[in-house]
Amino acid sequence: MGGVLLEYYPSRLGFLAGVWFSLGSGSSVLLLHLSDTHLGYRQYGVFERELDVYDVFEESIELALREHVDLVVHAGDFFDSPRPPPQALRNAIRVLGLLRDRGIPFLVVMGDHDLPRRRMLPPLVILEDLGLARIIGLRGPEKATVRLRAGSVVAAGFSAIRGPAARQRVREALSRLASARSSTGSGLPSILVLHQGLREALAFDYELDVSTLPSGFQYYAMGHVHLHYVWRRDGGYVVYPGSPEAFRRDEAARQRDRYVVVSEINSREALSVQRLKLTRARPQPVYVVGYEGSEQFTRFLAGLASVLRASNGKKPLVHLKVMGVPAAARQRVRELVERVLGDRVLAYRLEISHTDTIEVREVKADRPAPDSINAREILAALLNDRELAELGYQLIEILGSDSGEAGSVSEALQLVRRFYGIEDEGF
Repeated sequence: MGGVLLEYYPSRLGFLAGVWFSLGSGSSVLLLHLSDTHLGYRQYGVFERELDVYDVFEESIELALREHVDLVVHAGDFFDSPRPPPQALRNAIRVLGLLRDRGIPFLVVMGDHDLPRRRMLPPLVILEDLGLARIIGLRGPEKATVRLRAGSVVAAGFSAIRGPAARQRVREALSRLASARSSTGSGLPSILVLHQGLREALAFDYELDVSTLPSGFQYYAMGHVHLHYVWRRDGGYVVYPGSPEAFRRDEAARQRDRYVVVSEINSREALSVQRLKLTRARPQPVYVVGYEGSEQFTRFLAGLASVLRASNGKKPLVHLKVMGVPAAARQRVRELVERVLGDRVLAYRLEISHTDTIEVREVKADRPAPDSINAREILAALLNDRELAELGYQLIEILGSDSGEAGSVSEALQLVRRFYGIEDEGF
């Protein structure tokens, strides 16, 4: 079986675009795959951003119902914290009830954000007790048979593995998974669900690569990476759907649109894969501009204001970097941005560069300009620790804004706590 990955591999989904493959034998299963919903996350401390997270999650489940899928697979970081706010739990219960009422299973693995740091009950267990979710790999690598409305599927996976020697521990978990005994024989479609990083998607913070994933699965439902990727693996697909919302500037710059993925598989191969665009994700344009004086910058802002508009009733969240600003002009830049953009956007993230280099460019959301300096590479060389370098880079991204908002500091502290496994009370 061969072919080139385009955008769609049509089959039961009925799209006449892409490359056709034979259906193979046996009954097929239609699944919707999402990950990294981070329910409860309030980006930059803005309340509307928390509502955005709930909105796109609900849209994802509505798409599952519209496409008449047999099951929904979530690849981790369902909640943003192992202590989600009550409104996050309430939204999860309400929306997942739509699936339960129609007999559609919701499979999930725990991401690092879902895992409690001490001997606490993971909040996902509450959803499982209510019959709203089935956690795969709660107590270690697991391979289980999941009954659907028509037929069954084999689902395998384990909770996210992070920290020291993560790569070795992931390999050991996959080895245990390979030897795990499923309650089924052969002949059923099979799915591997992991919340881990792949080398092909991450520069440093990865545990596996596509070629080292175990064979024998028709669909590899991946989570942890917030951008959309698809690879072929034998007769199956390895897929990151990406997060339903962009949570950092670099995510918004590299991928403007947000997706969930629908795939059809049988016991031999993946028959199709289709990404579905989420229409309720808040627009987050990213701009980089060189400062050439107050008059030039005012003209730039006026042009920017003329193209900024709400999408689906949502004002944009604008990321703006102004380069080459003299120290004496910094306050003037802040005042101009607030005066021109303040009423036209939900919020803006302003970063002011104090270098003497002037560069005028706009970073397109779907095709970012390459960085002249790779900050990740420099940090890795200085620290001699790739995981620590990635932490440092993310802290730079979060704290790099000139605005110094309290929300940024809180977000940075949460990142450090998660990295070192420190509870809030002890920090």
